Amino acid sequence: MLTFSELARDKLAEFAANSEEENLALKISITGRSGNGFQYDLQLISPKEQEDSDHVFEVDDWTVIISESSVPYMEGVTLEFKETLMGGGFHFENPNPGSCRN
Repeated sequence: MLTFSELARDKLAEFAANSEEENLALKISITGRSGNGFQYDLQLISPKEQEDSDHVFEVDDWTVIISESSVPYMEGVTLEFKETLMGGGFHFENPNPGSCRN
């Protein structure tokens, strides 16, 4: 379903370590589309915060919660972290139609 690059996995662990909460899950939702593909929302949440309709997966020792409406578009997706002069950020490599491979 979803994979993480090594750098994305490291950055997620870094963000989680800086949180006061323990046992965080990664919540992913597709919030819309633009000319460049899908727009995503990523949050570190307590698994207790998931909605009944969410789908839960285990990826690289992470609990990943994906909103029901986003699941059909997450097959084969890789979450990456790209370093930039501004510090970098998470990026989705998505091969699915409508994503513009973004």
